[in-house]
Amino acid sequence: MAKQVNVVVVGGGVAGTMTALKLAGKPGIGRITVLDREGRFGRGLAYSTRKPWHRINVPSSKMGGIDDSDPNGFATWLSGKGHAIGSEYAKAFVPRGLYGDYLCSLLDRLLASGAIATRQYEAVAIEKITQGHRVTLSNGETIEARFVVLCLGNHPPAGFSTIEPSRRLVPTVWAPDALGDIGKNDSVLVIGTGATAVDAVLDLVHQGVGRQITMLSRRGMLPCDDVAPAPDNQPIDTERVSTVRELLNALRKDVVAKAARGIPWQSVVDSLRYKASPFWRKLPDPERARFVRHARTIWMNHRHRLAPDVTVLLAQLQKQQRLRIVAGRLVLAIATEVGYLVSLRLRGSDSVEREFNWILNCVGSEERYRRIADRLVQSLLQSGRARPGPLDLGLDVSPSCVLLDSEGREQHGLYLIGPATRGCFWEVTSVPAIREQATLVVTHMLSALRTLVS
Repeated sequence: MAKQVNVVVVGGGVAGTMTALKLAGKPGIGRITVLDREGRFGRGLAYSTRKPWHRINVPSSKMGGIDDSDPNGFATWLSGKGHAIGSEYAKAFVPRGLYGDYLCSLLDRLLASGAIATRQYEAVAIEKITQGHRVTLSNGETIEARFVVLCLGNHPPAGFSTIEPSRRLVPTVWAPDALGDIGKNDSVLVIGTGATAVDAVLDLVHQGVGRQITMLSRRGMLPCDDVAPAPDNQPIDTERVSTVRELLNALRKDVVAKAARGIPWQSVVDSLRYKASPFWRKLPDPERARFVRHARTIWMNHRHRLAPDVTVLLAQLQKQQRLRIVAGRLVLAIATEVGYLVSLRLRGSDSVEREFNWILNCVGSEERYRRIADRLVQSLLQSGRARPGPLDLGLDVSPSCVLLDSEGREQHGLYLIGPATRGCFWEVTSVPAIREQATLVVTHMLSALRTLVS
């Protein structure tokens, strides 16, 4: 027997939790059911960590609350729980697990009231019915709802056909005890130099394993460090630029001009963030592809930065020659009895061969949804209820985050927010960006309800 509810949210991480919290108690919205196959309600993957060195990559004051009306929500909660931040800027980057605690504290209140229910099941299919949608769960049960919000989170990174299978390959560092077998004197190759790779390096260092660590990426660029912000009230006018080249040139000039006024480049990039999605949406696909090919890594490393003391630690590790950053690509990795014999083509140089005891895949989540082994995503694509997003990134949605079918038609009452909308909005992973999308969906949903009533 199908159960009738008002809203089903698929995914219990930050995006799903924030959407449910925003919807609870709104006119016309009854009970909300949140599904999460891992049971990480209120946390998701990123905020489930309990390791104190896994830090939020912005000061706690920038995380905000659930609504714009409560911009100091998280910071106020931290203070109330006795987590004194103090005036030292570097100490404002609190452990990620605390933000998960904050969301769980808000969620628990609504769970107790019955406004929200959570269920640890995987959604495997969604079909259209007369009064909304029917969601099929992994146990065969179905739930009917007028509205469904997909908050699919991040998926494991793509594998490498050039790396031979071996127990010495860690395909995803987020698996339980993924680094548990790495020894104190082992050498480790970390593929990637982004946020996930930095987390893996911090794990190795704090666990006292990995004699020498090599981080490899095509550009060999670590995320930049953050600094205390200065107001930038005049962001670049993106309406006056129409290509990626024009935008980057304008950004360089703006950084130089504002540096003379004491405004750091970090503030300039942050002010541009609010215009990034509208600018991305107006770009034709060839320009979007040009950005991904030439500027993606640069943008990500400057946009998603590191806590100042993490930057200092990484610099110290390099100085001690325990950490090495290499620009290049992996050509072939042959499994040996003690690890891998790896052929690397260094940037601007010839190939070299090196031996490592372990290889960690930290290239970031898979964003080409045709490739992921998610039953719900594949069901939506195969049934024509969804199509890949621009540049084959994620899935396609309308400007209001309504999922589009294979013909580009809106699937009324079926929404998608978070990383799966990368191809449509680009800026989709930070908490402020997710909050904006959740607000957009809630507003659109309530407007649809008012239209039905009238």
